[in-house]
Amino acid sequence: MRVLLGGGGRTAGPVLVALLASTPGAAAQGGSAGDFVPREWPGPSGAAARSAEPWVGPAATQESGPPEPPGAPTPHAAPRARVVFAPDADFYPTYIADPHRSTLSLKSVHLTDSTIPGAGDTRLGILAGQRFGVVRLHPEGRPDVGWQVDGELTIVAQFDRDDSEDNIGWDGLFGFRAARRYGSGFTWSAGFTHDSAHLGDEFIEETGRQRLNYTREELNAGAVLPFGETWQAYTEAGWTYHRGNNDLQDHWRVQGGLQVEPPPAWWEGLAGWYAALDVSAYEENDWDANVTIQAGVALHPDRGGVWRVGLELYDGRSPLGEFFQEEETHFAIGFWIDL
Repeated sequence: MRVLLGGGGRTAGPVLVALLASTPGAAAQGGSAGDFVPREWPGPSGAAARSAEPWVGPAATQESGPPEPPGAPTPHAAPRARVVFAPDADFYPTYIADPHRSTLSLKSVHLTDSTIPGAGDTRLGILAGQRFGVVRLHPEGRPDVGWQVDGELTIVAQFDRDDSEDNIGWDGLFGFRAARRYGSGFTWSAGFTHDSAHLGDEFIEETGRQRLNYTREELNAGAVLPFGETWQAYTEAGWTYHRGNNDLQDHWRVQGGLQVEPPPAWWEGLAGWYAALDVSAYEENDWDANVTIQAGVALHPDRGGVWRVGLELYDGRSPLGEFFQEEETHFAIGFWIDL
């Protein structure tokens, strides 16, 4: 088994360090110039199916033992596997239009309808987060299939541009998920997510609103089915095992979507277009649908990552947990950076 510590394509990734665990019989095989797997088009989510991996040395071989007696069956060599710590690519695709996804985003939000008392109709929306790989286990020579554990951190916030950029509220989310990816590209995952919602201090002072103590800690499972290199469909369900307000909150959440992103064909492969639909519903909102539509241009710089500039339409409950009982409709223009 090969063991690798590495980062690579991410901006804040760790330094690559290679470790080799081999038995005495491995020294006879000699070293290798490196196992290099070329990049492939990452698909709609921006998650690389394959990525270049640094040299990790020769694979371990079985240690020689006593000779087998005549007629004994020849043992089959165990399939070799590689363990990669801090992998620089995601197995589980990103839900592009998810209002709570882990990314860096800044958008100008214009409300056409809102039931939040005391909040303005022109806001600044911020997403500050990132998904990071923890560990990957994959067959030798196939870094695009196997198992991977990821962590996620996100802050979702809105600021009132009609009232001195005062903070209306924010949610802090974190979680982990384990994903299994197959050669066809089909991927499923299971994990947990914590969401703790808060009100802005200025908003409390001006409106006198009190916090509902909205907190969700849920177990979730999802699956993504690709259609060629361009389309992806996904579904997910979550069940809350801890709620901050048992009187107002309920257990279940469902989500699904469709996204399309052809291989970049503009400016010598630097850019292309994309479109995404995300639909979610919560038991605590009587299963009313929350719909997000997003479309725009995706840039793929040589240093990695995906930079998106686009338009967004949203109709549903407020993305801020403390206002989950309030309804909003908005259109926005913004950018989203997946590192």
